[in-house]
Amino acid sequence: MKYDNFKSYIKENYSGYLINQVKKFLSNKNGSLVLDEDIEKLEIESVGCVPIRANNVDIYICMLVDVRNNKADRLEAKYLALLLNADIKPELTFEYVDMKEYKTAEAFPQGTVFQEFAIPQMEEEDMEELAEDLWKYLGIIEPSYDSCKLPYRTLLRGWEMQIAEIELPDNIMGRMYFEKYKMDNVDKEKIINPGTVVLNDKCFFLETMGNDILTIAHEIVHWMAHRSFVAILNLLTGKSVLNCDSKPKKYSENLSDIDKAIWIAEWQANTIGMKFAMPRNLFRKILENKYQKALNIPSKHSWKADVWEKAIGETARVFGVPKLAAKQRAVELGFTEALGTWIYINKCYHFPFSFKRKVIERKQTFLIDKKNLEKLCNQNQHLKELLESEEFIYLGYVVCCNDNMYVEEVRDENNNVTGYDLTDYGRDHVDECCLIFGWESSFELMDRNDFYGQCYLNRDVSEDDYLMFYNYGENKNNQTLEEKQDEYMKVRKQRRTNNKIMDEIETKDFPELLKYLREEVAHITIEELAARSGLSSTTIKNYQSGKRKNIKPSNLMGLCVGLGIKEELCLLLLREGGVFLNDKREKDWCYLDLIHNHTGETLEDWRELIEAWNLGAKEGQKVENVPDPEKNKK
Repeated sequence: MKYDNFKSYIKENYSGYLINQVKKFLSNKNGSLVLDEDIEKLEIESVGCVPIRANNVDIYICMLVDVRNNKADRLEAKYLALLLNADIKPELTFEYVDMKEYKTAEAFPQGTVFQEFAIPQMEEEDMEELAEDLWKYLGIIEPSYDSCKLPYRTLLRGWEMQIAEIELPDNIMGRMYFEKYKMDNVDKEKIINPGTVVLNDKCFFLETMGNDILTIAHEIVHWMAHRSFVAILNLLTGKSVLNCDSKPKKYSENLSDIDKAIWIAEWQANTIGMKFAMPRNLFRKILENKYQKALNIPSKHSWKADVWEKAIGETARVFGVPKLAAKQRAVELGFTEALGTWIYINKCYHFPFSFKRKVIERKQTFLIDKKNLEKLCNQNQHLKELLESEEFIYLGYVVCCNDNMYVEEVRDENNNVTGYDLTDYGRDHVDECCLIFGWESSFELMDRNDFYGQCYLNRDVSEDDYLMFYNYGENKNNQTLEEKQDEYMKVRKQRRTNNKIMDEIETKDFPELLKYLREEVAHITIEELAARSGLSSTTIKNYQSGKRKNIKPSNLMGLCVGLGIKEELCLLLLREGGVFLNDKREKDWCYLDLIHNHTGETLEDWRELIEAWNLGAKEGQKVENVPDPEKNKK
């Protein structure tokens, strides 16, 4: 017989035992004998299990008992919790430990699916620590840089596990055996031992996000964290095998308790398995190292986005995992720039893009597929009108302001227009030109850390993925559609102004350019520029008159931040001042990042960032900094 939960199993098989324990407890407490007929009803409110060892648990059973008080001739409700120490393999055997009475049912220990099925309840940090503990279990305190791929053969031997070759259904990426098992329709000698992992070499987690290494990591998590759960599962269903779906089933509150427990165990194995295969501290070191190396590789399109995509790709190679898995791990660890890399929508790859790190909040994205966009347009008339008016254009993966600064034609080999895509400038500034969408996952109730939602979003955004809906609402980094449209119109106006400025300063040398930018763009005096830039008034006057040449890059950076000018004007001022920044040099990359991502911030902000980076300096030295206004005051 199959049971939907542990509670029904206990009630079906052990009601007599529970009644006897209740009678003993109440008799001892009241000093008078409680008979069978005095107990008119016993309902099990909840069952919870606390794992002690692999197949040994403490079970607490919370019961509502109606007891007849013969003296007062009335029923009294008793709220009792029975604690047992139980072995759950090969069958349930237990010893009485204690019984406790509560005043109300609300005072009972919390009963959840986690407790009922002995599944560890973990938050994000708990999962990270468990993933690290799995390495430490065999004495590997932290994997070395040179051996990042999960040493699964060593781990399997250490945990007395093995891999077997058995054909699996197309939708099952792996299988974990917890008990000795005889295969059906095969030779009698074909016995599967406990701890056996079976892999499907044709099917992985979410197709493009998994491989053998991640499947093995997934199964190891089951073996280490879910043996008590599977022992309970075996009691209730007679099954001691976990079939691991490559595409997780959708979570629903309508699932039976046992199906919820299986879903949770699979979710934990997928979540922790990825952390296990890519330990956080080592992953950060490798990604940052690969990012620095990628800075020296020429870029075809977006400088920043290409660097991040190359870094993610190389990090994936080091860990022996798919690129999308490495992307997912990077996002988990706070590298939100990874969201613009390895973009697949409806099985189509798109070039990467970049944006300022703090622009995207939790559960937000620039990406949207065509069918979900159509759905959203049916719900939001203003968005529909914007697209119909061609003020905004859908590029197959983002909705962008329709301006040639951001959008360009895509042509085939015969020079025919086949579509539209982001320009190199637009690709580096999607936060300036593309709409931000919110999203909700169909796993919202259980997947509090959005693991599955991000998996599906990063893997391949499509109508059938596990995102419940997209939305476009108000938040601190986003506006309503009407406000966003107004903002883009301002950007377009500013761009035209910038074009006019660029035309006017095209032939100016450095002194003339500095004066023009100060008077016509920033509209400030020399003294005000001195206060904002950290330079002295005399120095600025000498620059503006042409008396001072060979200007230090740090002083030019001070002028840029003091003038508060846009990126292209910063680069022009540097170039006319004789400084050409090269993103292959770490110090120059630091300055370029300030110009790209931090225009509009204060001098102190820039100084703090430079000191935090400390790039391009020899050991014991600091990078050349922007001017310090306090020094000039002295």
